[in-house]
Amino acid sequence: MIPGTVVNIGGTNYTVPPFNIAMWERPEFNTEGDPQETPANLLRRIGPALLDNLARNYPDIDKVAMLADLDLPTLVELRGAATTVRHAPVNPPIAPA
Repeated sequence: MIPGTVVNIGGTNYTVPPFNIAMWERPEFNTEGDPQETPANLLRRIGPALLDNLARNYPDIDKVAMLADLDLPTLVELRGAATTVRHAPVNPPIAPA
């Protein structure tokens, strides 16, 4: 299991891993977007990519069923979880003596 952010989809909690390099290279995330894009088109355009990312932790996930249940608030949460950059201190502070 790749560590990530927990997102509830349809009543089930899933750990969403951060995007790897291959996910960032997908055309869905590297093509100029339409500023007037409708929510339905946004779901159709990036929903499958977000579910492909989720499948990195859940290879047996039914992506067709998940996409059918995906709503805009959950899509925004999935996208946020996948694109969040987590930083760990390079040199953690030393505890005082």
